[in-house]
Amino acid sequence: MGQYPVEGSARATRPASQYFHLMSPSPLSETLAKLRTRYAAAAPATIAIFQRSTEALAADPGSVTVLAALRQDLHRVHGTAGSYGFHEASRLAGEFESRVLTWEKDPALELAERAAVVARFVALLELALRASEAR
Repeated sequence: MGQYPVEGSARATRPASQYFHLMSPSPLSETLAKLRTRYAAAAPATIAIFQRSTEALAADPGSVTVLAALRQDLHRVHGTAGSYGFHEASRLAGEFESRVLTWEKDPALELAERAAVVARFVALLELALRASEAR
């Protein structure tokens, strides 16, 4: 007993007490905290990207180029936000990415409402980023 991972196994060569340092804050957790802070600081720029998409869709709601760029931006936020602990922002971006995919598949779907829908998403994303940043 007292060995890690299982006494008697080939890997059990050190007492469990020698692994306690793994439970204290590590350089990795400090690095992740710094990355989270940096991501939070970049949130206004991320919001601005989506606001520009709103404006572009107001001018041309059927723009294939704008929809593709919007989907790529949503995909990026979906992946990175969750990685840095902004889980609600990640969830929102993932759900909205699916909606944009449906717009790409059906060019007439919600055509007149697209800019307003994106604007609502931007407001929700901003709230989610602020709420996660406050934690």
